[in-house]
Amino acid sequence: MIGVALRRIGSAVPVLLLVSLITFGMMRLIPGDPAAAIAGLSATQREIEQIRADLGLNEPFLVQLLRWYGGLLQGDLGRSILMGKGVVAVTFERLPVTLGLSAYALVLTLAIGLLAGILAALRQNTLIDQLAMMFAMIGISVPSFFLGLLMIILFSVRLGWLPTGGYIPFGEDPWGWFRSATMPAISLALLQAGLLARITRSTMLEVMRQDYIRTARAKGLPGRQVVFKHALANAMIPITTVIGIIISLLLSGAVVTEALFSIPGIGGLLTQAVLNRDYPLVQGGLLLVTAFLVLVNIGIDMLYAGSIRGCAMSETGALPLEATLAAPETEPRRRHPAWATLRRLFRHRLFVTGLVLFGIIAFMAAAAPWITDANPNRLSMRNKFQPPGGDWVFGTDNFGRSLWSRVVWGRSSR
Repeated sequence: MIGVALRRIGSAVPVLLLVSLITFGMMRLIPGDPAAAIAGLSATQREIEQIRADLGLNEPFLVQLLRWYGGLLQGDLGRSILMGKGVVAVTFERLPVTLGLSAYALVLTLAIGLLAGILAALRQNTLIDQLAMMFAMIGISVPSFFLGLLMIILFSVRLGWLPTGGYIPFGEDPWGWFRSATMPAISLALLQAGLLARITRSTMLEVMRQDYIRTARAKGLPGRQVVFKHALANAMIPITTVIGIIISLLLSGAVVTEALFSIPGIGGLLTQAVLNRDYPLVQGGLLLVTAFLVLVNIGIDMLYAGSIRGCAMSETGALPLEATLAAPETEPRRRHPAWATLRRLFRHRLFVTGLVLFGIIAFMAAAAPWITDANPNRLSMRNKFQPPGGDWVFGTDNFGRSLWSRVVWGRSSR
């Protein structure tokens, strides 16, 4: 087990170096000058150049990259340009907020997703199954920011039960933290709970059809013991892999959620750092978050390996899994559950349809300048409320702007 952990850590080092290299390069491609942002609007060009020299931004790209890697090897991620503090200190001030919110959302995801998936599998093709899968489909389809807005309108504005935003540290007021984190956690958890419910249902149905489950039932074991001790224990092997992916998605989804609910977490910090061209903070913050996600995935791998070694089914008369893995000449090699999960997803028509639609939207966002020549912000009062057709594919709005160009460019970050 220790050897496996060391190999995983060793393979994670190139990943971290590659992430830092990509982040370093992309930040240099973003328009804008951090020196000009620090100097202000009234600064002269000489003052801006002096700030650039002080920050080392006027040096060649390779020199800046080597300096960054040199500091990284010494454990120095630099200092935030705008905050004037160390990147590690600034990041660790905000990271507990995001981790607390993500942990709350993960608890809700596991509770809702596992329960809905198990009930749907045990009551296959019944009303409970249909309701659970309908809930899962709604969770997958509704964006987290839209759900957050609906909850703010209902529970904060209309009913006044929960605050519209803000954050209260858990150490100061646990009940206040619970009230302020509930809506953000639900908006984060619903999407992942829908995904987990569908994966749990399909995995449980596959396990429930195995011979050792029939043997356990034939031996007269109670239904609860068959489901939770035998079926769920084996179904958790691929589900554990999915949970590792869900943790990554929760941390990445917290960026939008924290901005919506005005939560001072790592997502809002990195967003402000990107907008203000704070190179050291973006590079160091993303590297620390990536390192945390790598450690989470290593832990999931260790848990997964332990589940495989400990998954013996001697009670049902089947061979222990250790014996099965030790006899490759009689048993085919088991594939990684992640591949099986991907195969099941690509066999699902709805997933493939959504993937194709996402590809179309991504293509439209990248090819917006070539798909439409019209300026989405060009005003023309003579052409307002034009019907679809001719020069106006989708018509025009009340300011005479082309709706087609606004739809296409609305998905572009330019």
